[in-house]
Amino acid sequence: MKNQLNFNIVSDEELAEVNGGSLQYVMSAGPYTWYKDTRTGKTICKQTIDTASYTFGVMAEGWGKTFH
Repeated sequence: MKNQLNFNIVSDEELAEVNGGSLQYVMSAGPYTWYKDTRTGKTICKQTIDTASYTFGVMAEGWGKTFH
């Protein structure tokens, strides 16, 4: 499917060059990772693992611990 809205996908490094800051890793919890924008000081949350993969991973880990 063609991108009809003409969005450009940029990496964090490219975005840092455009806005004058960079994203610094803060922490990860579950399928989410938090970054801090060094220019604005705002904390940004990105989902870095899809929900289904994370859920199945948690279930598999629990089953593995239960039956070991």
